[in-house]
Amino acid sequence: MKTARILSSLFFFGLAFPISAQEAGQDQAVSLKLNYVPGNSYVTETVMTQEMTMAMGGQEIESNVSMTMVKTATASAVDEGVKVSESTDRMIMKVDTGGMQLDFDSENPEGPMAGVLAPMLESKTHIVYDADGGIVSVEVPEIPGGAAMGMDQESLEIAAKEMAEMMPGKPVKPGEKWISKSQLPLGQLTEEPVAIKYEMVFVGMKEIDGRQLAQISIDGSIQGGDENLKLTSKSISGEMYFDSAVGQVRTMTMDVDMEIGLPEGVPVQEGGAGVIPMKSHIETTLKEIK
Repeated sequence: MKTARILSSLFFFGLAFPISAQEAGQDQAVSLKLNYVPGNSYVTETVMTQEMTMAMGGQEIESNVSMTMVKTATASAVDEGVKVSESTDRMIMKVDTGGMQLDFDSENPEGPMAGVLAPMLESKTHIVYDADGGIVSVEVPEIPGGAAMGMDQESLEIAAKEMAEMMPGKPVKPGEKWISKSQLPLGQLTEEPVAIKYEMVFVGMKEIDGRQLAQISIDGSIQGGDENLKLTSKSISGEMYFDSAVGQVRTMTMDVDMEIGLPEGVPVQEGGAGVIPMKSHIETTLKEIK
């Protein structure tokens, strides 16, 4: 099994879904459109917890991971539209597998995980959006050793573009649904990309903390893999709240319940893991616009 590399890849699954909504009344159509203002920087914090159980040496081994990541996306004007450059300000990660604990803090990047995570933290992603919020170009750095961890350039580009590709591309009214299809960024862990399908619903406008926010629900599914590895979601659900005054997501939550394992019919070695259940909870919050 490629469990360690899969775990690294899935850290970045569903971490950012920054769709924005133009202001609308409760029954009016809303045009969902990305909106970054040149000169502004958008600071977000993502908190993720993940738990999985695997068979190893005839024993059930539990693995628990927690991660906090703070990112800053800075917008600048370019000829094609707006260029958004995103960098990671800080990452804190704790891994507990079968009683063995590993910690990482980017403010003091030491320990076994530093060699993998530190180069990623030094990289910066650049995306250029046109006036309609469409993607003009994506520039992602090559992370040393990233391909072996399921984070090659193609996978990182897929993850970067997902935020824009989840938009419906047309005005929607409360209750309307649309389908968005993407790929799970697994790099070279599977021969073929693993498809993700989202059903998005614009629920309506809701007042939270004195702000009128656009509420969007998410219901997703994953199914794919190859002769060596299969991924199947039991449930993917979440919701987002958008501040129409600033055109950015205020909060996003996502819960993923999935299974990773050998395809049906493939023999499992004695004491090995045939299917690994994995549950993740992700919360992203817009902390500051400066």
